[in-house]
Amino acid sequence: CAEGGRKFQTNGEGIPTCDDGSFKNLPKGMSFILDGMPFPTPNGASTNVGLHGLDFADTTGDPRNPLILVLNYDSNWAGMMILSWAGFAKGEADSNYFEKLMPEYGCPDPGNNFPTKTTTVYDPETNYTTTSIS
Repeated sequence: CAEGGRKFQTNGEGIPTCDDGSFKNLPKGMSFILDGMPFPTPNGASTNVGLHGLDFADTTGDPRNPLILVLNYDSNWAGMMILSWAGFAKGEADSNYFEKLMPEYGCPDPGNNFPTKTTTVYDPETNYTTTSIS
């Protein structure tokens, strides 16, 4: 683990934040899943596999639609995961199309080119789910 990663604590201490309280290099509206959130559990975070960011408002929508998780490791935005639940992949959601816009990031490092849109489409004819990140 690099020096920056050793400073992270699963309670949120040591994670770089911006003047407005948002997390550095994380899409606005998202928060890291830390110990004790969103539920009082001691194991919400695990810095050895990277901290996961989630927009908790997404968890109150249709549970058959995808959710977006971002991965931050050692103060750097490292990846994005799209969770496509079975209901969406089987075409059981309200729509065969899902789009998540992330136009703003918390005080992004200069020169970083973060994605701003994730699209997931289910094609009932082929039974395939396709995701694109741009």
